[in-house]
Amino acid sequence: MYQELGDERRAAEQEVNAAVLFINHDPAEALRRLGNARATLHALGYVDFEVLTMQEQGETLAKLNRLDEALRVLREAQSLASERQLKEHLGWVETWIGNVQILRGDNEAARKILEDVVANDDAPAQAQISLGRAYLRLGNKGAAKAHLDLAMAQVQKTGESDLIGLARDAMDELARSR
Repeated sequence: MYQELGDERRAAEQEVNAAVLFINHDPAEALRRLGNARATLHALGYVDFEVLTMQEQGETLAKLNRLDEALRVLREAQSLASERQLKEHLGWVETWIGNVQILRGDNEAARKILEDVVANDDAPAQAQISLGRAYLRLGNKGAAKAHLDLAMAQVQKTGESDLIGLARDAMDELARSR
């Protein structure tokens, strides 16, 4: 509809929203849609939504275990968000950089970037969860528990049901490691 009306920006934004629906059951289609939307958003100069699109691309690539590619896209998004001072996107992008580093087994690098993320008052709860997971993999169970407890309190307060499950899974992992 937006394309028919000539509103390329809204059409690209809706393409991103549609792509997100495909990530779990058809990631190749999600990547195709995200790539198209990103190209349009870049051409139109809508940097904030372009960064969001790049974050979604990175997440999708990580789910496909294309970790080096995911990290490249996420670092590009990080650079763009920093350059344009898009602080509301930067925390999420950096959280996903940490997640990808955990998946790659580079837990120390993940810890470093996630510590920076959680140092901000508006840090996403997922950053606390990821930091707890990084500490757990580094063998620091006390720090892992502290961050997972903070994450659980934060997600219960906000009611983010998808993150509640993620926090519980991380806490279960901690309990099994004792």
